[in-house]
Amino acid sequence: MNVVIVGATSGIGRELWKAYATGNNKIFVWGRRLPLLEQMKQERKEHTHIFPVDITKTEDASLCIQKIRQECNSIDLVIMCAGIGNLNDSLDYDVELATINTNVVAWTYIVDSFYKILEDQSEGHLVTITSVGGLTSSPLAPAYAATKAYQIYLTSRDYDVLKILFLAGNIVVRLILRQVLGSPPPKSYRKMPWLTMRRKYSPSR
Repeated sequence: MNVVIVGATSGIGRELWKAYATGNNKIFVWGRRLPLLEQMKQERKEHTHIFPVDITKTEDASLCIQKIRQECNSIDLVIMCAGIGNLNDSLDYDVELATINTNVVAWTYIVDSFYKILEDQSEGHLVTITSVGGLTSSPLAPAYAATKAYQIYLTSRDYDVLKILFLAGNIVVRLILRQVLGSPPPKSYRKMPWLTMRRKYSPSR
């Protein structure tokens, strides 16, 4: 099975890599931190293909997608779990913009690009992992909550947008909302106790 994990160097993404990097699976892992990616490659060389990339740089992301398509005939599973979050109760525009560029602009580019590949194949799974922080507004991290709401809206099976765009052929799109995260909580969590990390993600659950 060919699996792409975007945001794989820590937390849920890394645990999923551990779970899938077995048997005959080929795992294409994306992340900004090259040393962590190299460590992953060293641990499971036969399964792991690393792609150091900042997803906000769409040209670089596009090259990564093209390279994956060259290395495998088809993609079976794409897992999108990349994102950022920062406190910004002062409404610093630069902080808001960085969050929007990552969690909306870059996120949409990656999800749409891989969906089109699955559409061309007429099969495959696309999974987006986002936060319960998108279920409510937050005066402490307004852009973070709003961008997570955007992700939820776009990929939730409860919305017509998904029924129109995604339920085609043998393509399956899934949304996973996580309250419990296996990576260090983003800055936006520190004053929001309802989003506090409690235990590590386990792929067996």
